Amino acid sequence: MKMRLSVIKNKFTIVELLVVIVIIFLLAGILLPALARSKQKATQTACMSLLRGYALATQYYVNDWKFYPDAQKYMQKETGFLGYFDKDKETWPDQVVRCPGDSKTEELGRLGSCVQGTVSVNVSIGLNANNFSDSISWRSTGPVTQWLRPEDLKNAQPSNVSMWMDYQFQLPYINGEGNPLPAPVMKSATASSLGRYAFRHNNAMNTAFLDFHVGSIKLNKSTTNYGHDFAPGVTWTTGKLPNHILLPFGARPANATMYPGGFLASPDVECQ
Repeated sequence: MKMRLSVIKNKFTIVELLVVIVIIFLLAGILLPALARSKQKATQTACMSLLRGYALATQYYVNDWKFYPDAQKYMQKETGFLGYFDKDKETWPDQVVRCPGDSKTEELGRLGSCVQGTVSVNVSIGLNANNFSDSISWRSTGPVTQWLRPEDLKNAQPSNVSMWMDYQFQLPYINGEGNPLPAPVMKSATASSLGRYAFRHNNAMNTAFLDFHVGSIKLNKSTTNYGHDFAPGVTWTTGKLPNHILLPFGARPANATMYPGGFLASPDVECQ
């Protein structure tokens, strides 16, 4: 009789153990996605904090020099732009040129390799060259120098125009580019490609806008590879690819007079 009770007790203990294991698996199923979302939110916040530094540094630079930083030289410490990140001027390019959440960009081999003077870095934060000075700005007639002043952008709808943003490098090259890149410049995408735009934060691209506020550009399309590519069969709206006259990607000052009522906006994204 005692032996029978002992056997029954042991079987009941195994059942209890199985119940505990099931409960652990259920809790893991609930908690792990929440932890993943928390991690994603943390990296997005860190990226936005970095872009806030870009926005402030750009604003201070413009206030002092009366023109926008040179896209070809902003990583060079002697140009002064990096010095606006901190009062002691101890910020170095490799500390600020990558988004904290760019692990998938690196895994895909899409970090941009850039060289400016003696600076050689891999980057995942890009710039909208339409709204920067450029000592080697390429046009159809060849390279020209362009110094962009705040008054040149007065009609560019600054609260809706991207300035610094999440970036991935994909071919083709833009005029004047090669390997390594002179600057991580955004490029118009193709119909079925995101091009150099990276919507790596839950289908959103963190962005510092031309009026120096920081937000994000949400893509209203399905993606794969954590916002680096369109899902199969997905394309930009016909005739509305990101370009130099379409908000929030473009708004090139030279084209402002062509749109007296304001630049057109992309139907595929929304600014947040």
